[in-house]
Amino acid sequence: MERPLHNVLLPLMCLASLCLAQDEFPVLKVGSVLTKPFLHETSPGEYEGFVKDLMNALADKLSFTYEIVFANDDKYGHKSPETGKWTGMVGMAIDGDADVIVADLTQTKERDTVLDFSTPFMTSSLTILTKKFSTFGSDAFFLTQPFSFKLWSLILVLFVATAIGFYLTARITPYEHWSEKLPSVTMCNTMWFLLSYGFKGSNFTPKALSTRFLTFGWVLSTCLIFFCYVISLYGMVRSGNGASTMMAPNVETLLANPDFKIGVFEFGSTNALLQKSNYPLHKKILARVQKFDSYINSNAEGVEKALESNGNFGVLMEGNAAEFAKIGHCELYTVGRLDDRHYALSFPKESKYEKRLSNALMEVQESGLLLELINKWWNINSKCNEAQQVYSYLNQDGPVLSYTQFNSEDFYWLFHTMFAVLAIALVISFMELAIFAATSGKRSDFKLTRHLKYVVIGGFVDNDQDYRIANNHA
Repeated sequence: MERPLHNVLLPLMCLASLCLAQDEFPVLKVGSVLTKPFLHETSPGEYEGFVKDLMNALADKLSFTYEIVFANDDKYGHKSPETGKWTGMVGMAIDGDADVIVADLTQTKERDTVLDFSTPFMTSSLTILTKKFSTFGSDAFFLTQPFSFKLWSLILVLFVATAIGFYLTARITPYEHWSEKLPSVTMCNTMWFLLSYGFKGSNFTPKALSTRFLTFGWVLSTCLIFFCYVISLYGMVRSGNGASTMMAPNVETLLANPDFKIGVFEFGSTNALLQKSNYPLHKKILARVQKFDSYINSNAEGVEKALESNGNFGVLMEGNAAEFAKIGHCELYTVGRLDDRHYALSFPKESKYEKRLSNALMEVQESGLLLELINKWWNINSKCNEAQQVYSYLNQDGPVLSYTQFNSEDFYWLFHTMFAVLAIALVISFMELAIFAATSGKRSDFKLTRHLKYVVIGGFVDNDQDYRIANNHA
């Protein structure tokens, strides 16, 4: 008798457990919004995306079925100042039309008063997505872009300093023999020698150790500078299919352009943040949005406007959505980190599903599946040209170029070395003069005072080393 009773009770217990589970989890209504890569429609009634995969993982844990529902206005949800009622997905949850919200819905203090949130399944930073702007061919001085203005200025200073040093060294040393057929050592002749040495445009060839040493230092320095210039110019031409592209290093640089517009979703948490924030940068962004009335209806609309602009439009959006928009659009980039956002499962107050779904979410997170889903939908391996990233260079004093623009700090070592070469060449020239004076002390045709006078007021020396001072100055 015990065996038949056991056979009857066991199926009844299983049936009761199944009915209890179905009562605990009927067909769950999941509120969401269509935005890639969280959720998008592949065919009528069929969806895919991060939200879909996350709900499948939770359903596998708790053995329930679900359906995805959307708000009539396709909004995230904000509190109407006129009626005091909530719109969008938040309104759906409050009215009982959604059991849980799974979307890129930001957790805010105001929403926390009407919804309960689980542990965040994703964090993101608020950033500005905009387009690199092209300058190749539009700037008459685009060939100067491989070097910064400060670096060009220091190169000019180095050239003048080297010319002065060579001028003094060639006059001090007694081993530079200038014939009457050649002009005396002047600044003009020295500058022309330094400029034309690599092209054999000067008839003068250094003979003294000091001038040869200085010439070697100058030629080596110019070769290094020229080599770096060619590398940067090559990167400039390659970036953007032959167009040099500029990027702003921070939000302040974007706002420095009075024509730059910033798009913000009007009925979202981002606009609410700008309205309530006392942070000076947030106030500047809000003022720019209000100036151009550049509100947008969706992130997709903002991305399209950014792509159509030449770097004069940016959309303020969450970083994960911005990173997804950059995939396949290498001309887009992000600027700034303006706030941290948290996305979590959202429930109506006192929801009977909150505890179990929250615990299941933590299990999915601890198993590594959540990270796997994030990597699946935010794959960092895009088709962008990796060379652009290699040539990316941050210049805090101005825009960032998508190729390497060399700055003065990159060549400080070269300038220091060249000035040391100048000092050593001058010391060598004085040593040469001292040695020549000591070895030629008994000669009647050499006088140290006459040579020093030649150094000061100019003149020339014939090939017989008879130092004749010309009346005219150098």
